[in-house]
Amino acid sequence: MKKFLFIMLFWTGFSLLGVSQPLYALSLSQAIEDAIINNPEFRQEVKAYQAIEAEVASAKGGYYPVIDLSAGIGYEEVNTPITNSSGLMRRETAVRLTQNYLKASQPNQKLSV
Repeated sequence: MKKFLFIMLFWTGFSLLGVSQPLYALSLSQAIEDAIINNPEFRQEVKAYQAIEAEVASAKGGYYPVIDLSAGIGYEEVNTPITNSSGLMRRETAVRLTQNYLKASQPNQKLSV
């Protein structure tokens, strides 16, 4: 009995000093959220959904207009009998706007206006 009482007082003293680790309880909603988020099947479904969203965004992107800008500068060597020059400085710029009405992968698709 004395040994049991000594052990109880010993552990009580440690707990009063703060040596023991505190216990944290989760609320029901936190426990459910944690279980759902850490579920591998749920994660797989989320990844599949994100892949489908990316596919749809990629498909929609093919119908948006595209603007291409290009520029160039450089020295060009020219030797012709008409002009006696040895070369010229070439500068060029271009802007191109394109709009896809039909997808190239679906040639049978009809354009509805």
